[in-house]
Amino acid sequence: MTCQLDPVHGAKLIYQESAAELDYPDALQPIVDLARALDLLNDQPSDQQHICDQVTSEARDFLATEAHQNHSL
Repeated sequence: MTCQLDPVHGAKLIYQESAAELDYPDALQPIVDLARALDLLNDQPSDQQHICDQVTSEARDFLATEAHQNHSL
């Protein structure tokens, strides 16, 4: 069973719930910045899609870095 989370919703969850509790770590900052940008867009679809793609890319980078760091332990 595969579960998927919309990148916009995921970025907002990270920004609103996780990042603050972790004192905004540097590793999450790119996703936090993108979530903030999404809040400023006023539902402009072309810009929202671009940021959505960026969120997906940043999430992949974050997960790859975390996997590499955990593997190195």
